[in-house]
Order: sequence, then structure tokens, then C-alpha cells
Amino acid sequence: MKAIGIIFILLNVTLNVILALAQNVPPSSPALVKLGKASYAKNCASCHGNKGDGKGSSAAGLKPPPRNFLAPRWLNGTDLKSLFDMITNGVPGGAMVSFSRLPESERWALACYIKSLAPSP
Repeated sequence: MKAIGIIFILLNVTLNVILALAQNVPPSSPALVKLGKASYAKNCASCHGNKGDGKGSSAAGLKPPPRNFLAPRWLNGTDLKSLFDMITNGVPGGAMVSFSRLPESERWALACYIKSLAPSP
């Protein structure tokens, strides 16, 4: 029974790697997280807060309020591709605007940094 569990985990990890490669999702790295942190301070902290808690200086009047990246569950997913897509496209009907003006590499770095703020499952 334990072997089946290990096989399942290996298959799941392999599938996730294959899907990430197919979507051109770069693997997170300390360098990407560092670049993302700097970009976050310039582009995101005013709404999402310096800590990522959704309590930035511009957050008060936003509907819906900015996402709290420290919360255990996020509405639109926590995988890098979902985060990248939200950064790129914004959230229709919400206050989250598109950051497609940023270079693609910077948007991936932002996704990696934001993902690093999420609590471990």
C-alpha cells in the first residue's frame, strides 16, 4: 500500500513538471523571488501591503479588497501559471489591473515572490 502512495506522488510530481514545461512556466528560484520582491515593492505593495496582507495604503476603497497573500486559500489559485495570468491580465470586474506592461520575466518573478508568501499547505 505504501508503494502505491509513493508511485502516486511520483506520478503527480512528474505530471506537474510536464504541465509546467508545456506552459513555459519557469521553475521558481531564489533569484526570481528576489527580483519579484523588488518589483512587488514598486508595483503591488500599495494595494496588497508590504507584507502581502492586503492592507496597503491604497487598499481602503478597493472593491473587492486586495487579496491577502498570507491567507491559507486564494480564490483564483496559487500555482505560478494562475498568478502569472492574474498579474498579466488583471481581474475583470475587480480592482486588480493588468501589469502586462512589465516584461514577461518580471511578471514571472512577481508570481514566484507572491507564491513564496503563501502559507505552506
